[in-house]
Amino acid sequence: MKSPIRAKREALEGLWLQGLSGQALLRDHAKLVDEFIQECFLDTEVPGAEESVALVALGGYGRQELFPYSDIDLMILYRREVSEEVGKIADAVLYPLWDSGFEVGHGVRSVSEAVELSSDDFFFRVAMLDARLIAGSQLLYFELLSEYRKKYVEGE
Repeated sequence: MKSPIRAKREALEGLWLQGLSGQALLRDHAKLVDEFIQECFLDTEVPGAEESVALVALGGYGRQELFPYSDIDLMILYRREVSEEVGKIADAVLYPLWDSGFEVGHGVRSVSEAVELSSDDFFFRVAMLDARLIAGSQLLYFELLSEYRKKYVEGE
């Protein structure tokens, strides 16, 4: 039996063959993946996950330019107080993506780890320019953006 997300991806491909613009296809594909990830995240049974975890799209996926069969760049951002539970959240999001045939480039990081990695990894630093919140804590996401911008955009 075909997974619902695979069927939706195939339907999108059919629309593209019928004339859906390339930009619309990329945007719609990103939206489809967003909704799938949001559903997986909401199904996790970790108390406080919505306040202590943020799922962040990066790179082309963050720009909502997700080509069919491209990898999904996803960061699972977390507060230290849920560090023992974050693995359950990662599993609840990543396994369904893998099982549905997606390639996922991912990282599980705190704000300080993400900012530190940006110092060491130029590609990650650039991908962060297109960071977009998919699900979870908006406050944590804004904390990440603030720290990143201070260090890499404003140069403080």
